[in-house]
Amino acid sequence: MKRAEYAAFDAIGLAELVRAGEVTGAEVVSAALDAINHVNPTIKAIIDPVEPALSCGMVSADGRLAGVPFLLKDLGVFRAGARSEAGSGLCRDFRPPFTSTLVERYDRAGLISLGRTKSPEFGFSPTTEPRHHGPAHNPWNLAYSPGGSSGGAAAAVAAGCVPVAHANDAGGSIRIPASCCGLFGLKPSRGRVPVGPAFAEAVCGLGADHVVSRSVRDSALILDLTRGAASGDPYGIARTISSYLGHIERPLEELRIGLWRKPWSGVELAPDVAKALQAAANLCTQLGHHVEFVEPDFGVPWDSFLDANATIWCTNLAALIQFFSRLMRRQIDSEHLEEQTLVAYEYGKRRLATDMLAAANVFNAVSRAIGTAFTQFDVLLSPVMTRTTPLLGQFVKFTSEMSATDWCRCIFDQLPFTPLFNVTGGTAASVPFGQDQHGLPIGIQIGATSGMKRFC
Repeated sequence: MKRAEYAAFDAIGLAELVRAGEVTGAEVVSAALDAINHVNPTIKAIIDPVEPALSCGMVSADGRLAGVPFLLKDLGVFRAGARSEAGSGLCRDFRPPFTSTLVERYDRAGLISLGRTKSPEFGFSPTTEPRHHGPAHNPWNLAYSPGGSSGGAAAAVAAGCVPVAHANDAGGSIRIPASCCGLFGLKPSRGRVPVGPAFAEAVCGLGADHVVSRSVRDSALILDLTRGAASGDPYGIARTISSYLGHIERPLEELRIGLWRKPWSGVELAPDVAKALQAAANLCTQLGHHVEFVEPDFGVPWDSFLDANATIWCTNLAALIQFFSRLMRRQIDSEHLEEQTLVAYEYGKRRLATDMLAAANVFNAVSRAIGTAFTQFDVLLSPVMTRTTPLLGQFVKFTSEMSATDWCRCIFDQLPFTPLFNVTGGTAASVPFGQDQHGLPIGIQIGATSGMKRFC
């Protein structure tokens, strides 16, 4: 199988070829490794790609996606004995003794993991530029960011290395790189996909795992194959439909769509982003849906929401850093951690249990207020980002004068649309819609309430 032929198929298409006997799984994997070897030296998105000699024994005839090449993000999921470093020198050469439930489900589906993709340090950035292993590059233009924190995954899929790759999202980390790289990126509802056994919940319930993909149907099928609570999970979510894949081609009745175009943070939309959003709204109207401008009541001021996120993020980060410092017997210092991570660590370490509860109360107020909005609308339509895809080094800049809350504001002010759905637990997706003046893709977000029938 030639590299160009391989890149033309999505995951379902490749699996159908294997099942029909037109190609073997080994031939597909060989084409994937050829693609990785061809483009990864320039996009620098993949760490530790599997050696061709090792891949021969990995192909299984079992599973709905048997023989389809895949990549795991270097954050949040584990395979027993394989490196998992969370994008940080503090975790260098960490090899977990167990495999994540989600990875077991990927294996059972027949997906063949050929390496891991880059993440910023502990995922605490909307761009993938870690000091450990270096930055990943956007395949549309190597000077630009692929987004984050699942930027390595998005760059690898957009470049044709694999048709689909694991990603996760606690503030927009699936949707932001999907937007930057022209992919479909769905964050499922809280509890839809298991995050254990290492965690009961990811980032106090903000995090969710799924994939970035070139086709919607791949995302739907993989959600079918991985959803459902595992034994011991603190919560799950009821199934509202039998199959996401089976529903995506069904006619969709008229939706009530709230057009959310005024950023909560007060940052103005870039002209190209505003233009793409209006074009998406116009298309929805042409398709027969009712679109109405909405300025949601969020229940709290933006600064209260930002401070609550800073508390939750930084305390979770501090706990992880302390855990890995003890486990790996490394100091919590600038040799092992980036400067902004150390500042966030110190801030998180100083937070009290009462601060955590106060943040939870803010999140509750936001969730209740947005719940009211979803009594009037089926979905909210918004941009993913306030601006177009930035150059590497330009997304967020940390300076020595910045505090942890300054760092969080630097991130969240530019990304006021995505974290809402992490806080509420609702589902949201980035859909590619148009390009900016430099030819880089723009993503439009479609968001719904948690577990809503017809959605995820």
